[in-house]
Amino acid sequence: MIKTILFPTDFSNRANFALKDTIGIAKQLGAKLILLHVYSRPVPVNSKFIDTGKSLLHKRERHVEVEFSMLKQIFPELKSMEVKYVKSLGMLLDQTVAMIKKHKVDLVIMGTKGARGLEVFWNSNAYRLSQQITVPMLTIPYAAKLSEIKNIGIATNYDENSHLQPLGVVKQLADTYNAKVYIVRVHNDKKKQTLTSKEQGVADKMSKVLTSTKHVFDYSLNKDLESGILEFAEEKNVQMICVVQTKRNFFEDLLHDSVTKQLALGLNMPLLILNKPPKG
Repeated sequence: MIKTILFPTDFSNRANFALKDTIGIAKQLGAKLILLHVYSRPVPVNSKFIDTGKSLLHKRERHVEVEFSMLKQIFPELKSMEVKYVKSLGMLLDQTVAMIKKHKVDLVIMGTKGARGLEVFWNSNAYRLSQQITVPMLTIPYAAKLSEIKNIGIATNYDENSHLQPLGVVKQLADTYNAKVYIVRVHNDKKKQTLTSKEQGVADKMSKVLTSTKHVFDYSLNKDLESGILEFAEEKNVQMICVVQTKRNFFEDLLHDSVTKQLALGLNMPLLILNKPPKG
């Protein structure tokens, strides 16, 4: 169950755009929202004065408090929600990971630049963070539309090593928004429509997790993995793409498949990365 959502912000327009949708999701789920801003220690230009560093740090901390206050004005609904405002000195990735553990976060949501294709996302803070945490992470590209979730797509290769426990997050989102879930595999051979016994076993396990949630198994014929997923999403009017982590890391396969086409296509939709849950 998603009870606590963490949203790292740098107070940019991009972050505020994603925060609007994050607030909507938190309200729909009845979840607590943690707004986190990570800042670095300012370096004094003139080191002759001992107190300069402390003064600059205090000034930066006050600036963060002002920014948090401005968010309350921009988004009045924050005042009627359970929200925790956290400012933290350090590195973004380290502090975010620490906050996830400290506050038992169930979902991380982060705004991204809306890069052309997944290759740019590969080199972003969002991707690096997704590889260090053990909770699902939703990235919302700038200008992506997520006001209402009607259809959710799960990209899969039916790997028997897939970590299916995080699919519970998809189920909760789908049930909350009364959305339909499409489980899609991309391949370039019509003969592969029929699943092998091992693949059917994975499909059965996915159905078990998604019990009582509207879901269908489908496929997309395409030589390119990302192109196939995006074309399927457009055809079925999918508002969110989910990727299930495997030992082989299907997500890395997705990112590295046909870089040329990746850079030519725009991934202008939210991506939910279902990370492997922690042991125990």
